[in-house]
This record gives sequence, structure tokens and C-alpha cells, in this order.
Amino acid sequence: MGAFTVTWDSRGLRGATLQGVIEAFGIVRESIAFSLLLATATAVIATAVAAPLAYATQGRSGWFVRAARDLGALPAVVPSLMLGMGLILAYPSLQGGWVILLTAHVLQALPFAIWPIASALIMFDTDMLDRAGRTLGASPTQRFVLVALPNVWRAVATGAATAFVISFSESGSSLFLGSARYRPIGVVLVDTFTNLDQRLSAGTAVVFTVVLLPALIALELLLASSRHPAQARRKGTKAQS
Repeated sequence: MGAFTVTWDSRGLRGATLQGVIEAFGIVRESIAFSLLLATATAVIATAVAAPLAYATQGRSGWFVRAARDLGALPAVVPSLMLGMGLILAYPSLQGGWVILLTAHVLQALPFAIWPIASALIMFDTDMLDRAGRTLGASPTQRFVLVALPNVWRAVATGAATAFVISFSESGSSLFLGSARYRPIGVVLVDTFTNLDQRLSAGTAVVFTVVLLPALIALELLLASSRHPAQARRKGTKAQS
């Protein structure tokens, strides 16, 4: 509400205007463009890693498989600030560039890209599909691309959309890793609340929400569409029993 007012001070909200949102867009438009590119790259890379990793570890045991699963989930429990500081200490030459930002975002989004794919693979008998593929002479890559992916494409798309949302809204590690040239929208959002007046800060939050809204809607639609096949399979199983 404060984003659409003429003034916002200790006396409250007064007047109605779009000027605050327009001014805020002028402040953050370059950061929005960079964040959209960063989030898209994060979603592509995280999904490209998550899909084969989830497939390779599904239904398998052993210390190597457990280590791979634990490493894939580790960024979800490590604080983003710690991740940012760790990357700076490990790769000081990359500080201030886009590569270290992309690395941090991919690491943080990776668990959330893996989990929906792994959950979807549990619903299918991957061992049986693998055996059928081997019988027909399909290589591991062919079995993954031609057999597994078509069955879990909704989960793959859900993981990609989730990775996009997480990257676009991330601000913890980006506060350490961003620079004057590469400033994600999450960093700019924190700066506006710290340094600008309340009306412009609220306008920035409105712009952020409007830009992110399509990705959130797409994620919700994917989640809804993935529920329908699962419900249909459960009904079919009950009917057979």
C-alpha cells in the first residue's frame, strides 16, 4: 500500500500515485535484468546436474551413493552467509565477478532441483525400466534420456522452476559475493530498505514481486499438474485391488 502513496511518514499514508513504483523500477531495472539471467542460468545448470544425479542414485546403496546424496542436500542446511564466505575464502580471485555468484546460486538451488525429481522417480520401477532398456541394447545415456526423463518431465520442470525462484529471491550469499557491476535484485532490495525512504522501499518490493510472480504461477501450475497423474495412478491401483 505504501508503494502507491504520495507520502509515507510518521503521520501515515497520504495520497495515491504510481510514482513510487516508477521510481523504484528505475533504480532496480538493471539488477532485475541481471537477476533474470542469473536465475535462468542457475535453473538450467542445477536441473542439468540434478536430473542425472537423482536417476543415478535412485534405488541404489553404498557409501558412494550415500555421499553423493548427502553432498547434494548439504547446501540446503548450510547458511547462505557461510556459503558466501566460504566461496570467497576458497576462490578470492573470483570475488566480484558473476562466476562466483552463479556458483553460489547453483549450489543453493541444487537440493531443491533434486528432491522433486527423486520423489517422482520413486513412483516408477526404475530397475524394471533399466532392465528393459538394457535388453533392447540401450546405453545408460539412452535409458536416461529416452526412458526416465519422459516419465518425470513434470518433476524436472518443477525443479527448474524452484531453482529459478530460489536464485532470483536469494540475498544472503549475494550480499558477500555481489559487486557494483553484478548486483542481484535481492541485494538491491536490502539496500533500498537500508538507505532509501519507506515509499521507495515498498515500491522496490512491489517491482520484485511483480517480476517474480510469473515464475511462482508457473511453479504452482506444475505442482498442480504433477498431482493429477499421481492421483490417477492411486485410483487405478485401488480399482485393480
